[in-house]
Amino acid sequence: MKRCSLRMMMAVAVLVFVPASVFAQEATAEIDDDVQHSFSITLSPFHLVLPMGELTGEYRVTDKIAVAAILGVGQVKTKTVTVSGTREDSFFAIDAGAQFRYYPVGNFIHGMQLGAEILFVYVNLNETDSTSASGTGLAIGPFVGYKIATNIGFTFDAQLGFDYLAVQGTASDSGISVTESDSRFGLLLNLNVGWSF
Repeated sequence: MKRCSLRMMMAVAVLVFVPASVFAQEATAEIDDDVQHSFSITLSPFHLVLPMGELTGEYRVTDKIAVAAILGVGQVKTKTVTVSGTREDSFFAIDAGAQFRYYPVGNFIHGMQLGAEILFVYVNLNETDSTSASGTGLAIGPFVGYKIATNIGFTFDAQLGFDYLAVQGTASDSGISVTESDSRFGLLLNLNVGWSF
């Protein structure tokens, strides 16, 4: 199982960072170093599938150091197959977090990132009959990434790492309530597009 997870992480790294580095090498030649963006706002396209909107705002502290805030809100829909048929549930979901980013190669405009992320997640089942459920999670972990912001502002941001996730959920049905918690290591993957100012 660990070998499979490692292979999957390596495959994702190749798929994410090789095209990003090729794109960055081509785009770097077109970037004017005199252009100095100070703020980037990006959107995670993958979250739109849930559907959920997640925005990341990054602020340049210096050319090599930046901080970012993350905020996402939406409805997460799930399907569960049971003996009596298929059940569809809709969860209200919100996430909020922060990142510290250091650019050892390049800078805020275009460069490699080393950083850490902390993210809080809350989900709540939209009421269905007598059933209710909610859950919280906290993820924290390091990442390596690459960002490029063109002269006109188009921005691409990719990060890959791992995080430690601790979750707790409570569900109740017909007056019976159950609470469970779990923790594990997982994959941290962010692919965002947006604009820099």
